[in-house]
Amino acid sequence: MRDMTAAQRLQCRQFLAELRRTGNVKLSADRVGIATQTWQRRRRAHPAFGTEWAAALSFARDAGAVGTAAAHERWPEDDRRRIHGAER
Repeated sequence: MRDMTAAQRLQCRQFLAELRRTGNVKLSADRVGIATQTWQRRRRAHPAFGTEWAAALSFARDAGAVGTAAAHERWPEDDRRRIHGAER
């Protein structure tokens, strides 16, 4: 496994900050401008980053961030359908 470059470490800090705010991997990846698949690969390749990722999601969940499952459960069913564009 290669070490991350300084630029990659900066990207990771930005991504983790967004992830703590949003609780949503796709949204955080989009905001940083790097594909979700890249983040998934980086998480697998760098266990310390994976640990920070899990901590960021936990923080977002505890804070009630919009993209988290806890916040999702608070939305009325009709809102979930409209937001996700799916009829059940």
